[in-house]
Amino acid sequence: MRIKRFIVFLFLILSTVFAAAGCTELRNNISAAPIEKQNEITVAHLSDIHIPSIFVEDTVEQTDQEKLLYDAIEQINNDKNVDFTLITGDIVDRPNTELFLHITQIFNELKKPWYYALGNHDRNWPFSIDREPLLQILHRVNPKMPQGRYYEFVPKQGFKFIALDGSDYGIDEEEIEYLRNKIDETPQEDLIVIFLHTPVLPPVDFIDHHAENEEVVVELLKSYKRPFVIFAGHYHATKLTLDDNIMHISSPSLRYAQEFRIVNIKNEKDKIILNFDYKETNLTDLITDPKKRYAGEEEDKFATVEMAK
Repeated sequence: MRIKRFIVFLFLILSTVFAAAGCTELRNNISAAPIEKQNEITVAHLSDIHIPSIFVEDTVEQTDQEKLLYDAIEQINNDKNVDFTLITGDIVDRPNTELFLHITQIFNELKKPWYYALGNHDRNWPFSIDREPLLQILHRVNPKMPQGRYYEFVPKQGFKFIALDGSDYGIDEEEIEYLRNKIDETPQEDLIVIFLHTPVLPPVDFIDHHAENEEVVVELLKSYKRPFVIFAGHYHATKLTLDDNIMHISSPSLRYAQEFRIVNIKNEKDKIILNFDYKETNLTDLITDPKKRYAGEEEDKFATVEMAK
């Protein structure tokens, strides 16, 4: 009888020990589980792909520029931190709705969402076409993207992204009023990120590249006591400029520099922190700018910038 009691007692002790170990393992697994970082977001930025209009027997022939695009998409898809991609215009070298449709369909190879802002080459260089067919294509190919030539979206609490239409070489008064209204309705603690094709602060001084009303937009943003971040292309130049409460991000042309950006943005209680990474193509045989004239300085590619709130 004593032996039986001892065996039962030993069994109970061992069961308790194994159960406790199991709970400890479970607690460790729970604590090790990834926690979503609510106060930060990571975006890829593509601009100025300038794919030429080449058609062979009514089909689009794949160009080097298209190969560069597929490589960039693969790199973005392999980066698990990227939340979505911003594309700031000029995916075609000259207006062509068939080619515009073809390229926007390629963007659907991205595993995460993508958002588009029209560029001047999409519809206004060297000749002009109507804006509406392009907007219809964007809506058909990417129905989850908000409709309209300018729009907003909130990817997560604490961030508001606003797309503007720079395809007419500037920002018109209607857009400026839209921007003003969106700023006024956005909580002070939220970060507003603007993306468009034409920068409102030129990264380099090209006389024929300046955007209409660029100074008006800068003056409007500086009238607020809050930080703003602006993504743009157009100049094919790589430049980072912190001007008072505005972080101007000018990104390279995927066609001419064969590079693009990935930017992590943290919205903390008293400051904004931006970490910039720079990606170049893996297709080394397609590099056409060995001297990196379009690549910018190292501080314009890899940097950490803090902005007071």
